[in-house]
Amino acid sequence: MAGRRQKGTGAATGERRPSRGEDSRHLRIVGVGVDVAEVQRFARMARRPTRLLVQVFTDQELAVCREAGRPAEQYAAAFVLKEAAFKALGHGWLDGAVSWPDIELLTPLDAVPVRLRLRGAAADAFRRLGGTGVLAAVTSSGPLVLGQVVFLGKGQVVSEVGG
Repeated sequence: MAGRRQKGTGAATGERRPSRGEDSRHLRIVGVGVDVAEVQRFARMARRPTRLLVQVFTDQELAVCREAGRPAEQYAAAFVLKEAAFKALGHGWLDGAVSWPDIELLTPLDAVPVRLRLRGAAADAFRRLGGTGVLAAVTSSGPLVLGQVVFLGKGQVVSEVGG
């Protein structure tokens, strides 16, 4: 039936809603990453900026974090999204293949949608995965901030849910 959503399509199968003229059966997840951090770790850094902040965050991220109503939460959000993106790319920051500034949070913690920029080695790794789109989400609850990054690519979905 035209216009009706079929069982097993949508978020449960790892697909995003198709844009106009795009068939959702030809999208797949090519990378997923999740990370969590304690806001308190970043509260100290927000009060007394450290060398780590300059190594991990771009100038734009530092400005967004400083201007945020809750800078410690914003630093934590940017950090967990970067870590999640490293994981989705299949790289850790310790392996040196991708550097911290290659992944940049462009929006504040409470923005919808959350936007990331990949450049340099991160963009190259994303393209090698066959990535065509990035979905990112971040949430905070009490002392914790959680971030998730999903990289989408074109290709046949290998499994489906439903009947």
